[in-house]
Amino acid sequence: MNAAKYLLKVQSVKFLGHIISEGTVQPDPDMTKAIREMPDLSNRILGVTDYLQKFIPQFSEIIQPLRELLKNGNEWIWGDKQKKAMETIKQELTQ
Repeated sequence: MNAAKYLLKVQSVKFLGHIISEGTVQPDPDMTKAIREMPDLSNRILGVTDYLQKFIPQFSEIIQPLRELLKNGNEWIWGDKQKKAMETIKQELTQ
């Protein structure tokens, strides 16, 4: 047993990308910071944001332009719709 890994009587705990405290669950600020700083055209955005989608109202509608890029036969074109989707996701996660 590693005593350094045990926390007792804490107000909140960081666990799997979340901050869990009495009665609330919020996204980990370190994870939202990484998303804010993620460059456009990043294919990692889908995996990271899927994990935090419960914190983004209407997530599936917002992310749709980015998912379209991954469909078979679609050309990878980063346009205004994709840029707006990325900006909206970043904004929603940091509010």
